[in-house]
Parts: sequence; structure tokens; C-alpha cells
Amino acid sequence: MAANSTSASVPKPGDQSLVTGGAGFIGHHIAKALLKKGYKVRVIDDFSNGQRALAEQLKAEGGSQFEFIEGSILDAAKLKRAVADTTLIYHEAALAGV
Repeated sequence: MAANSTSASVPKPGDQSLVTGGAGFIGHHIAKALLKKGYKVRVIDDFSNGQRALAEQLKAEGGSQFEFIEGSILDAAKLKRAVADTTLIYHEAALAGV
């Protein structure tokens, strides 16, 4: 293996991405940018701080390239489903004020 090569592949448009907290202000903007770049986007959010309107906007803009999972990242089953087949994860889920 060459000194500058890695075993991990570089994410590319068309790959599955995940944005935790994607119905929040920052997560929504990240998800929107990923959709515009051609990534498949999955969002998990429990709406403790996020807004349903932002999730609906992403759904309308992303169509079949967008998937929303309502739930907490603390729910192991939902998180396992959320991370399945992802190459790129943006972790934006957090408590307000953190």
C-alpha cells in the first residue's frame, strides 16, 4: 500500500449520508447542501430542538434522495437503521445551548 493511500473510500455524490439533528438550524443547512451536491441524505431527529417545517422542506426538495427517521440518537434500533449503508455522517444532534 502506498504511503499516502488509505483503506477508507472518499465519499462521493450518490453515496448515502446521515445528518443527526437534521431538522435543526445547522443540520438542515448541511442536509440541504448535501442534497444539492447529489448525495442521498438521511436525517434522524426527535424534534426536541428541531422543527418539523425544516424536515418537510428537505423532504420536498430531496424527493427520493431524502429519508427522515423520527427518533432519538439514543434509541439504538433507530440509530442502527440511520447509520446503515452510510459513508458520511454529520453529527449535529445536541442539547440546546451546548
